[in-house]
Amino acid sequence: MLPFKFSSLRLTLGLVLLAAVLIGSTSCDDELSGGNGGGGGGGGSGSDAFVGTWQLYKGKALGGDPIWYVHFRGDGTFFFSNFPDGTKVRSTGTYTVSDGKLTGPFANPPTGNGRVEAKLVGSMLDLDFIEYWHTPNKVVPYSGKAYTGGAVAHLTGAGGSGSSSGNGTAELRPSEDGPVGFLWKPAADSDGKLVMVFPEDISPTVAIGEIHNAFPPKAGSLVETGTLAYRSANGGRAHFRFSKPGAAYGKGIYAVGIMPDGKIYGFAIPDGAERVN
Repeated sequence: MLPFKFSSLRLTLGLVLLAAVLIGSTSCDDELSGGNGGGGGGGGSGSDAFVGTWQLYKGKALGGDPIWYVHFRGDGTFFFSNFPDGTKVRSTGTYTVSDGKLTGPFANPPTGNGRVEAKLVGSMLDLDFIEYWHTPNKVVPYSGKAYTGGAVAHLTGAGGSGSSSGNGTAELRPSEDGPVGFLWKPAADSDGKLVMVFPEDISPTVAIGEIHNAFPPKAGSLVETGTLAYRSANGGRAHFRFSKPGAAYGKGIYAVGIMPDGKIYGFAIPDGAERVN
């Protein structure tokens, strides 16, 4: 009887091991499918699904007239504007996408800061605009649908006047303009990355800070869009931070500030590695 019992034990152990392998394989597959389902991190198909211009309606149902527009760029930046062509900018920010959910902080000068949270429900954008300047934070719900009124210039870098973000006029200003003027600091004290500071006269309202390799901006000239950090330091000037040190952007480039009315100011930067003020 001993050989029979030993064989039965071996068979039982073999079945247990096989079951464990199958369960382990199923668990791994579930984790992979869950991790890939929504794209994520501002890249991949999850992020691409949000890129473009959306017309927004108050509440969680489409209907009535659009309230305003949100524009998600492929580089992980976004802004809200009064009009679909990107003019009359209201707030700007950055975003990431994880598991199908878009989140990101925004600046809404001069009122305050906040964040957006959005997801896609079929073809509809379900977006919450969360305002930090209220206590407790105020959540304003919006629903949106893709804007289908034609090509949107500011997403492709081709504006009526060469603007990447609207149809205003473009003015190239002196880069060296005094102690409360423009500043290009290649390595910030805090993180060693580029910080761009706009002159005192336009700082209260400048909405977007960008780097271009041409001025006026034109199709394909956008290098990077900065993130508004604050407007309270160095004479109340607007500070925009970037992802790399100034040297990484090369030579013969332009710092660009875009106003809410679409007007564009440019500042020539001969060498991104050198301080300009």
